[in-house]
Amino acid sequence: MKKILSLILLSAVAGSAAVTVFARGDWKTQFPWAVSGVEYCISNSILSGSDGDLMLDRRLTKSQTAKMIAVAFGLSDTGSNSFDDTDPASWDYTYINAIEPYLPKKESSFEGDTAINREEFTAIIGAVIGYSADYDNSLHEVFSDASKIDYDYRGYVAKAVADGIITGSNGNFRPKAYLTRAEACTIIERAVGINGAQATAAPTAVPTAAPTAAPTAAPTAAPDNTGDAQAEFDGSTNILGAAQISVEQAQAWARSKGATDKFINIAPTYWYYGSITGIRPEVLYAQAALETGYGQYNGVVSEDMNNWAGIKVYGRNDDAKDAHESFATPEEGVRAHFNHMAAYVGIEPVGEPHGRYYSVKSMSWAGTVRTLEELSGKWCPDPEYAQKILDGCLIPMSEF
Repeated sequence: MKKILSLILLSAVAGSAAVTVFARGDWKTQFPWAVSGVEYCISNSILSGSDGDLMLDRRLTKSQTAKMIAVAFGLSDTGSNSFDDTDPASWDYTYINAIEPYLPKKESSFEGDTAINREEFTAIIGAVIGYSADYDNSLHEVFSDASKIDYDYRGYVAKAVADGIITGSNGNFRPKAYLTRAEACTIIERAVGINGAQATAAPTAVPTAAPTAAPTAAPTAAPDNTGDAQAEFDGSTNILGAAQISVEQAQAWARSKGATDKFINIAPTYWYYGSITGIRPEVLYAQAALETGYGQYNGVVSEDMNNWAGIKVYGRNDDAKDAHESFATPEEGVRAHFNHMAAYVGIEPVGEPHGRYYSVKSMSWAGTVRTLEELSGKWCPDPEYAQKILDGCLIPMSEF
């Protein structure tokens, strides 16, 4: 009966929008690394949310970037801009006017609704606080992916690194990855500290047609699930949060990797459990890809065991086949995967958990894990475990 009810519930809500998980009351727990920056931006009217939700995990658009930077550094409205897609009656017009002189690369269109990536945001910040574009190849000594940084941005990025505004993650900068609102707040606070500037009022002459609602708020009609994988500048990839990758992206990526039909078809179940637990489904789906070889199950765990994450039975630490859990259905295996992670991050399990859940709960660090990087040495003894998930699965998934 429990299984039947579970399937009925799944079919009823699998297509619904993901729940909001980052209300003002809990964002400090979810984003401890960003507390200082977010509080600074809130107190200086650089950041606001919608319906009590700061949406810190959402990707930042170019229009929102213009508003945040213009307010943070007190940039003046120049009255106009050279872009062919901006509207004087739009809320973002004066902010775009204000930051245009600081854009390292001039394009014919601004494309305000598109997401801004790390290299461009860092370069704009650098230009605002007075960095030059001169570059001396120093980034190659810091980041293994320095060659992927647009040459027009490298000088600004190098100086931001030297001043401690950004630090990268595990030796990588990931220049093309989208930026979250939380990351933007952290960078802005650091840059203001370097610059000695103080946030001031927004540019004057805001059109009367501008909305009174905070312009940085993301649309409330549906969550934004089209962003890139987010690995924070301090070297962390959040496990908790709304999906930043859609299930369709994930399935397209899985097909490109030659995944089995079973692995591809189980993806919506991951996004369903992500919506009810607040655990990012793409993180666990990427982990499942690594653990199962995209559903090929080439190790001791076989496909019929429906064990998507290499979960072992209670009291066993060897690698024998019978040391690993078996689940009745693929869906039960996904629920177990989320429940297992629930013990790591400190949330309640869904239904009755499997035995190994209680093994994790007995650990001194149980409930404290917040990032993918912390799984190395805990979920798996391999020190490169998290990096393999991130670089081999999660980031490639986000590119679809």
